[in-house]
Amino acid sequence: MLDFLRAPVCPVPARVQAWQELRMTQLVRRLGVERVLRAPVATPTRDCFPELFERGGCDVDVLLRRTAALLGVDASGIALEVVPDDALTEAAGSYSLPASGPLIRVPASHIARPERLVATLFHELSHHLLIVEAGFPHDDPEHEFLTDLVPALLGAGLFAANTAESTTHEPFDPRRWTVARQGYWSVPAHAHALALFASFRGEKRPRWRKHMRRDVRVAFDASSRHLRRVPGCRFDPRHVTGAPRHEPDSSVLVELSSVRPASVLLALWELDAERWHPRHEPALLALLEHADPSVAAEALAVAVRRAVARERVVAVLSDRASSRDPLLRAAAIRAFAQLSPLPIAAPHAFHAALADVDDDVRAAACEAIAETAASSGALRERLATLVGRAHLDCDDEDTAMYLSALASIAPDARALLREHAPEVDWSAAEALLRRAESGTEG
Repeated sequence: MLDFLRAPVCPVPARVQAWQELRMTQLVRRLGVERVLRAPVATPTRDCFPELFERGGCDVDVLLRRTAALLGVDASGIALEVVPDDALTEAAGSYSLPASGPLIRVPASHIARPERLVATLFHELSHHLLIVEAGFPHDDPEHEFLTDLVPALLGAGLFAANTAESTTHEPFDPRRWTVARQGYWSVPAHAHALALFASFRGEKRPRWRKHMRRDVRVAFDASSRHLRRVPGCRFDPRHVTGAPRHEPDSSVLVELSSVRPASVLLALWELDAERWHPRHEPALLALLEHADPSVAAEALAVAVRRAVARERVVAVLSDRASSRDPLLRAAAIRAFAQLSPLPIAAPHAFHAALADVDDDVRAAACEAIAETAASSGALRERLATLVGRAHLDCDDEDTAMYLSALASIAPDARALLREHAPEVDWSAAEALLRRAESGTEG
């Protein structure tokens, strides 16, 4: 009955909210505030794309120039190729910079699906804008995710949001359907980026909202309510154009105690990168018990890197390693691996995490073992046994992962495998073991 009094829930996790705000701020500072504020919003209408409504289909080269103009990109030197779908493996398109000049390739099947073709062109042109115009490195591990933000920031995000997921019914059985996904963001993540764009421009209920698919619109409305009613979002023209902060002032302490987890994460990232001061230690330690797992996990990582209150941090890590939340379990294992000397509790935590139900926790345990060379008889035997189990389950990824960890701490790996994993196919295991050993040596 009193739901209207509760703070609106954002449809995306705090880490995604914080990452989008941080990266969109960086993009605006490179591209200019006015460019974002004055960007025309591309909609699937005759006014924006008259070619899509012409009989007989549209010329893809004309469509390239149209999408480039909407993004504010010079397409005069960009070549476009339509290729068979199997030439692009799992990608919806590709952008490259050969010696002959920028090249965009799109799959032939997109010609019959104009909205998907436009979304792909916007995405590939965003690669060009990021690398050539904005100067972002192409080898950034977050480059593809960043590329999906550019259309939303420059008014072209509707197409990516509307085509992020599509459902197709089976032709002979209407009760069955398949779901396909395009791009790197989920529907709620695309919708939240659009909500940030609208909020930045001061549009409370933009007219282009009516062109969203229903699921996109629902997520967009939820994000917009969250941004309006929960204070703390730093993606606004005033903050973007302000001078970067360097002195350890009280504003960081305020943000670390924010009710909005995304704001706390942004403060933690800024604190860890350039603004650490001993006065922040009490606030950081308080965040180790934060209700949001992503905030607690990040606070653990920062506390370990800053060598804050080792005894208390080790106690919290031991508790978090057995948390019900897999994000916290993985964070605790990775944080343990960063401590030197390695706490007594760490090998036990690694041992338990090796058979965790969560893939990320198991991977974190194997990485921690290899990184710290944490070795004990029980740990080596556990790894050998798990190699056998993964092999019997035909799980090649886990088999290779466990073998790599075993090779990093056990010179007698083959003897251990013969004793604890006799079911392993030795022709395959030997090749994997040699590969793991060569990787360890390198």
